[in-house]
Amino acid sequence: MPSVIVTGATGILGRNPQKWPTMHALSRSTKEDYPSSVIHNHIDLTSALKFTGALSLKRVILVTGAKLYGVHLGAPKNSMCESDPWLIAPHRLPNPYYRQQDTLHNFCARHSISWVVTYPNDVIGFAEGNFINLGTTLGLYAAMTKELGTELVFPGSERFYVGFDSFTCSKLHARFCVWAALEPRAAGQAFNAVNGDVESWQTLWPKLAKRFGLRVKSDQFAKPPGKDGAVMELVEKPPVADMAAERRRSRDALEKATWGFLGFVLGRNYDLVIDMSKARKLGWIGYVDTWDALSEVFGELQEAKVLAKTQ
Repeated sequence: MPSVIVTGATGILGRNPQKWPTMHALSRSTKEDYPSSVIHNHIDLTSALKFTGALSLKRVILVTGAKLYGVHLGAPKNSMCESDPWLIAPHRLPNPYYRQQDTLHNFCARHSISWVVTYPNDVIGFAEGNFINLGTTLGLYAAMTKELGTELVFPGSERFYVGFDSFTCSKLHARFCVWAALEPRAAGQAFNAVNGDVESWQTLWPKLAKRFGLRVKSDQFAKPPGKDGAVMELVEKPPVADMAAERRRSRDALEKATWGFLGFVLGRNYDLVIDMSKARKLGWIGYVDTWDALSEVFGELQEAKVLAKTQ
């Protein structure tokens, strides 16, 4: 029976391997354990790629992201489709995802290996010690708001609050990768890989507040004189960081969470609508409700004692 190799296996997308006869998880990190069904090897691929020729590879799945569409640069063309041209121009900085795909295409052509590329966006998931993700940072922000006894203010732009975004549940993406690895018609194709719904924070934010026993501030976008209402100033050491030793993991999370990442994601002033038609036409039927994905991640964070359990 064939086996699967997952690289970057402790990352937010790599840590969700699906059932397979034999699964090898490769990573430089040693920050978490895997079930006995997964063979986890700690390895630096940059020094091990020369041994690739010893493997009999059938298909390579490369995970990139919607930055391919320039979503990190400003307003993209909506909806975003896989056939959209790459943003290559003298005034554009090089996009590493383009180089990765070119390298993959050339390698697979030389060795007669098939390939698939996925484009997830604004990933929702849990990974031990990985705080550069939306669910963890949002959960910590809500937990601090509750500790301060204040109302929940959206720490982003009013335009994005009422706009639209497309998210990717990490577990759904893992299932998508299995489909992409086994579907013959997927070979040599790149696919958007998002949940299937298009959400707005004006819907998600009240649900987030209710999940943590909070209220949304009614005038959250009012701008005090001389202040930008879209900027939420966070103290360097919030009160929750002074909790007892048993909350050590929460304090560690506060120090490692990337608040700038949350500010970027929520501070955008444009929509992100990502089309899933291409994969649907080839038989992909996976779907996850974005709020359900967020709520599940909050539960995992609470079980891991990164977040305190809500009363």
